[in-house]
Amino acid sequence: CAAELNNPDIMTAINVEATANLARLAARREVECFIHLSSAGVVGPSKAPWIDEDTPCKPLTAYEISKWQAEQALARTPAEDMRLYILRPVNVVDDHRNGILSMALRNSFIDRFMLFLKGREAAHLVHAADVAAAALHLASAPSSPEGIYFAGCDEDLRNTVAGLYRLCRNATGSRPGSIPPSLPTHVPYWLRRIARGRCLHGKSRFSSARLVATGFQPPLGIEGLIARVCTAVEDTER
Repeated sequence: CAAELNNPDIMTAINVEATANLARLAARREVECFIHLSSAGVVGPSKAPWIDEDTPCKPLTAYEISKWQAEQALARTPAEDMRLYILRPVNVVDDHRNGILSMALRNSFIDRFMLFLKGREAAHLVHAADVAAAALHLASAPSSPEGIYFAGCDEDLRNTVAGLYRLCRNATGSRPGSIPPSLPTHVPYWLRRIARGRCLHGKSRFSSARLVATGFQPPLGIEGLIARVCTAVEDTER
């Protein structure tokens, strides 16, 4: 799980070289299963409606590039007797790191404006507990094919900015009021293109079909995610 997120100067040493070293050491020590937490970000910019493990990777940022290089280094690791898996989580939240759900919890004028701008875009949220459960599932299922798996809840069509906003407001007992209509996804996409260059299209979703095909079902999913985060927020406020 460990990685450097912020300092590009040490990302290669930590995210790539240290990961490869750990895998080689695990193989020499006859570890049965090695699971690396990568990132869905390794795919980079894409306009594909559905992104899966066969989608070409074109990472842009230093972090994305380092995680992609780590995946390639692991693929070269001699590990004949060690099962090797790479999990690519999407946008991970937990009980105390709310991510885009903070918009609904605040419900400010700025948040509602961002909802109008980005509401139709896929949010790609997954709870950390579901990612951990996916790793434990692969570790305990020797028949699961080795390789790469996306871990997310994008198949749930409510996993959009507006969809999560409404679910979160309802879960906290707040009156959602009138959820403003949102602009088509190509509007915020082109605004980002102009401001930042190439980027992921808001209509794109990451498929977890390969992981589900191994028999995995996320214990929380979107509804459980909303319940866990909103309950934690209410407990903190009390």
